[in-house]
Amino acid sequence: MNNSARTYSVTDAACGSSSSYLWRSFIWGRDIITAGYRWCIGDGSSVRVYDDQWIPWPSTFKVISPTSLGTMTTVADLKLFSGAWNEELIRNSFLPDDASLILSIPCSSGNLSDKMIWHYDKLGSYSVKSGYYIGLSLGTNPSPLGLNQAESWWKFLWRLKVPAKVKLLLWRACHNWVPSNDNLARRGVRVENACPICKRWHETTLHAMWCCPSLKSIRSMCPFMRSIKLADGMSFLDFMVACKKQIIVADMELLAMTIWRIWYRRNYMLHNVPTIIDDEMALWVTSFLTDFRQAKAAIATGIGISSTDVAAWCPPES
Repeated sequence: MNNSARTYSVTDAACGSSSSYLWRSFIWGRDIITAGYRWCIGDGSSVRVYDDQWIPWPSTFKVISPTSLGTMTTVADLKLFSGAWNEELIRNSFLPDDASLILSIPCSSGNLSDKMIWHYDKLGSYSVKSGYYIGLSLGTNPSPLGLNQAESWWKFLWRLKVPAKVKLLLWRACHNWVPSNDNLARRGVRVENACPICKRWHETTLHAMWCCPSLKSIRSMCPFMRSIKLADGMSFLDFMVACKKQIIVADMELLAMTIWRIWYRRNYMLHNVPTIIDDEMALWVTSFLTDFRQAKAAIATGIGISSTDVAAWCPPES
């Protein structure tokens, strides 16, 4: 046997354009399992903070915070010698949502090992019933958006040079966690799922943030989007992944800022709050993004920052 032969893991296997239906079905089944398992934290020594699935947050089970600690940091590094969470380190190193979820995980007593569990079962064991529902959420046919593509998209998203609040909105939108009428209705809230702006179509995430007929003039100001084709039933995540494949990074950053502003336009209109007119949207987005980049560059180089710029406290005049 050739000792230099490479070994491969089934988790790394890909599905090519000419793959057989049997192989596509196999990959689809693997993705279902991958979408439902996560680590149950014991001492934390076996679990990598940024690469592994361990956060009790369905969808990715991974932290969404930028990598502020080392890439090889383990969950054990987030604990004190006593085994309790290092709350100060966690709150300083992670976004608020991540920090709250991490601190909600019970700390094990003793030196228990980390173990893999199926998230969608109280006992942590996989069942056909729960796997079936996960399969429905991924897509009923064995050809959903692969987890490898989704993973690539998340990494791409967090590297975009736009404000953190913009990336966080896109992250929520990709999970359908923005309060559009259709999302609210599907979660049992008693609202009409029709769009409150055009009043014609269901207000899905994609409709609210890009497809609404009221956004036609704004879409026309984004010539880089002309090559993007929308398909029936396309999710917002599918839409963003398609855009990533076809337009350059700079235009993706413009798109991200435009979508962020579209969402605020929607909310302003819903509550009758004055906002910028649609014809000025492109200019506002470009100016905002330019100012943001210049500010980031100034901070990185120290240009324009001096001790005289910092306000000092002075006692009131007697």
